Amino acid sequence: MLKQLSKYNHLLILFILSIFFMMPMFLYSGIIHFSMQDTYFHLSRITGMSNVWTSPVNYASFHHNGSMINQFYPWLTIYPAYLFYKITGSMVWGYKIYCWFITLATLLISYYSMFKMKKSTNIALIFSAVYTFSAYRATDLFYRGSLGEAVAMTFFPMVLAGTYEIFIGNEKNWRLLTFGMTLIVYTHLLSVAMLAVLIAFFLIISFPFWTNKVKRLKALFKATGTTVLLSLAFIVPFLEQMTQLNLYTPKGVSLEGFDYRRLLGNLIFNRINGFSIGLFLLLAIFMTIVGWKKLKKPDIVIFIVGVLMFISTTRLLPWDKLSTTPLLTIQFVWRLNAIVTLLLAYSFSVSFDSKKAVVRINRQILLLPIIVILHIVSIFNLYNSDKVYNLVARNDDMRTVIQDSDITGIDNLLHNIDYANQRVVENMDVVANYKFVLNGKEIKPEFNLTDSEVTIVLKGIKDSSDLVTPLYRYIGQKVTVNDKETRTKLSSSGTTELHIPKGNSKIKISYRYTRWAVIGRTISVIALIVISVPKNLVQKLKKKGEPAKQ
Repeated sequence: MLKQLSKYNHLLILFILSIFFMMPMFLYSGIIHFSMQDTYFHLSRITGMSNVWTSPVNYASFHHNGSMINQFYPWLTIYPAYLFYKITGSMVWGYKIYCWFITLATLLISYYSMFKMKKSTNIALIFSAVYTFSAYRATDLFYRGSLGEAVAMTFFPMVLAGTYEIFIGNEKNWRLLTFGMTLIVYTHLLSVAMLAVLIAFFLIISFPFWTNKVKRLKALFKATGTTVLLSLAFIVPFLEQMTQLNLYTPKGVSLEGFDYRRLLGNLIFNRINGFSIGLFLLLAIFMTIVGWKKLKKPDIVIFIVGVLMFISTTRLLPWDKLSTTPLLTIQFVWRLNAIVTLLLAYSFSVSFDSKKAVVRINRQILLLPIIVILHIVSIFNLYNSDKVYNLVARNDDMRTVIQDSDITGIDNLLHNIDYANQRVVENMDVVANYKFVLNGKEIKPEFNLTDSEVTIVLKGIKDSSDLVTPLYRYIGQKVTVNDKETRTKLSSSGTTELHIPKGNSKIKISYRYTRWAVIGRTISVIALIVISVPKNLVQKLKKKGEPAKQ
């Protein structure tokens, strides 16, 4: 009925699809939040980015304890959310626009990545839609409020394309892997670890079949090396703090696979709170088998790995015994569904014959509305529920609505112990109740805070004393007493403690990026400039540098 759509028409379709994907969120007032999920956490992160370029600590958010959250949770790709918040003057609108922005970016990057691998605009369009509208990605954005993983999934297709090109296609396109992995480093560390293991696995099983092994290995080393250089701005300060301080890190308690009956119900009804791959990708597994003949050997391998990973998320594997292994760092087995979604969406789009017609209508034109309608209905079902079952807590998640007027309260009350000193976890009283303790007695000093600095005023102190504050202590801290820089120590509560002279004192506590953090950032910026220079420009410069032939 319709001829193949042009690439430019596809771009228009992708834009329209991004609007349909986000429509449920924009139709509701405020931000829908479920009580045991991460929306509060990420909204506080966004608030705390006001001074992120100049200070690693922001005192305006997370209960004003001075959590160095952005040094441990990558922030660069989430920073646009702060910009949208400031431009609109509304956290609600800034958050929603940002979610639309990353959705459009996911559609475009998925399209480009698949086209790079398969040189087909039809396959690229199908993959882009199936992957972006996947149930697990919707779970991250609409239910969990997990911006880190949701944004990381934006760059998964780029990593797949870069790996594919190095292992199978044109190894000169190794920069795809570099930029994909680097962007994920600046987004979500767990995703980096999972993808690194996946790439290593594909390397092991594919290496014997490589052509031009030396060239491909060189390309892989280039991609790995440049990724490290580009990532030093985050890696260096992260390791500096982690290796020198005894910090509390979030960990899973135990791993548990999906119960078969509950998983099947969540799949069939496409429940967004089920952490599953959803109904469409379940059907896509069988549809891929039907279209098996269109798959080449690498595509078959990708499909089989996707199916096996999907099966592995059930209780078929002894996850309880694996909880004593490094696998515990993923915290939840269902995190694997981010990668399962990528692999199954890839194999389905390759196997799907969009040229065939159903009742004289192109199958591609039929598929897109089905994907959109399934997504919208599922989100409305979620949003219209006063409560939904939480698989992790085995309890009900209550639905609430966040308005702009709630943001200050969230920043004031939500205290975060992730990457605080281990002592904080053992003694929460000082931090949770925001106590100042002078020589063992609680006091109520005058204090004022800005995003970058806390000022404490003490008057009439009879003798020199030790002051325990509710403020975290990290490397890079600068403390002055009456404008003279002084040293601090770690209190028994895991917070900042300092010696105060008798009389009146004005204490100022702030942070600056360490020398190593600045060096890491400088190297990454230089590496970005070098790697971004166009190839043709490099060749021209080389020719100009060569002596003219006589």
